[in-house]
Amino acid sequence: MRPTLLRTTMLGLLLCAVIPAGVWGQRPPAPVLPDWSGVWQMVGPTVFDTSTVEPPSGRAGEPGVRERPPYNDEWEARYRKNIEGIRNGVFPDPVNTCGTPHGFPRVMNLPDVYEFVVRSEQVWILGENGPNILRIYTDGRKHPAAEDMWPTYTGDSVGHWEGDTLIFDTLSTKGSRDSDVIVDRTGLILSDQLHTVTRMRKIDDMTIEAQMVLEDPKALKAPWRVTKRYRKQPQWNVEDVGMLVYHFKKHEPQENYLELRFCVSGNMYCKHKPSECDECRIHQGRHCDDRVESVDTLSFRFSASHLSQYAKSKKSPNLTDDILNFRHGSSFSKTLSLCSRSRMVIEALLNNSYTDSLENIFINAQTQILLLYSMECMVGEKEEGFACKFLANEADREKIVRAREILLQHIGEPITIKDLSRKVAINECYLKKGFKEMFGATVFDFYQGQRMEHAKYLLYEKGLSVTEVSMLLGYSSISHFSTAFKKHTGIKPCELLLR
Repeated sequence: MRPTLLRTTMLGLLLCAVIPAGVWGQRPPAPVLPDWSGVWQMVGPTVFDTSTVEPPSGRAGEPGVRERPPYNDEWEARYRKNIEGIRNGVFPDPVNTCGTPHGFPRVMNLPDVYEFVVRSEQVWILGENGPNILRIYTDGRKHPAAEDMWPTYTGDSVGHWEGDTLIFDTLSTKGSRDSDVIVDRTGLILSDQLHTVTRMRKIDDMTIEAQMVLEDPKALKAPWRVTKRYRKQPQWNVEDVGMLVYHFKKHEPQENYLELRFCVSGNMYCKHKPSECDECRIHQGRHCDDRVESVDTLSFRFSASHLSQYAKSKKSPNLTDDILNFRHGSSFSKTLSLCSRSRMVIEALLNNSYTDSLENIFINAQTQILLLYSMECMVGEKEEGFACKFLANEADREKIVRAREILLQHIGEPITIKDLSRKVAINECYLKKGFKEMFGATVFDFYQGQRMEHAKYLLYEKGLSVTEVSMLLGYSSISHFSTAFKKHTGIKPCELLLR
């Protein structure tokens, strides 16, 4: 028997030698996956089908706003009932209950930011707004057998890649069977028979598009086609700031100069137009695909000879004159808070409509004004550094007290530092520093603390829902309100209600 065993083994080795490499034990090369990294936000309002919304400018949750899915008669009647409930203020959004996911397809229609995690075996769609994770399996598996599936909020999604396009199929969603899933706040609903095919791809470096075809034999008469887009958000968190740079060379006076530098975020520019269109100006085009957020940097340099025309000839113990005459003995840089007046000048410089010689005159005039305001702000901050001496003036103290009263009156209507300073007629720099000295907290910390204490009262004593309180306090989303509430109190709003 031993010779027979030896011959069998050698035959096996011979067969292995003639089988081409790569037939056994090797997978085909993985596809090259697209880069969907970064933070993304849905384009447009949270109306699921913006192509059919009535009226065209309508927003989900506003009375009378609706869409036109191809409902059958029964489900059209149910939708109209929901619309009427919204009109009468008695249609609840299921996600108001803490921990309830938005479900599919609403997970594709969230107001807050998304992240897309792309791996060879899975793709995850992560929504910041609530506990929303959609897992799409791309490892070649099929849907489970019908008897092994049960309806869930996000259903079962399997997909594959065709080039740079992700195609996935979603079944077994809960729909409206338990009255805890809607499609959007117009009252749209679908059944647990929903079957959706979604094609997602990058149409440019900053935009992902999802084309969805929804079929629901219980609720729809025909396939419903909906397209959603998501824009990549800039990866910056820039605070508007200014800087005064004093450059001094004692033995080379011709090299002396004063420079103003500014960094301003939040301006929007259009890809295709030289200036903002009417929709942008009235803030109707907030989600326009062609709008691009920017950070603007500006620099203005003034030579010693230019500044000499403004300086007094005789010496005086005055910081402004020391700087303009270049009598200060060393170079320095000074960070400046952007006062409301300086902001207005910068805005005028960025958006003026003058051309040729008139533009030169305009820019020259505005830069002189900007120099004036920057010097005032710098000197003012220096004075404030000595325990806010301006507060010795009773009229200025009354302005700070008045600012506090206005904040308390606007608990449900967020107000900016800029607007607050205008209402009490005081410089923004003075307002912020004087407020902190008189009340022991910054304007923002004081205001946020008062809002959260008022939120606790409304939730615990008045029995209002989390959604009602977030709306009363002026928050754009429950998620933002919940985050702010937990930061202040240490617990989520829903946890307070359970106590």
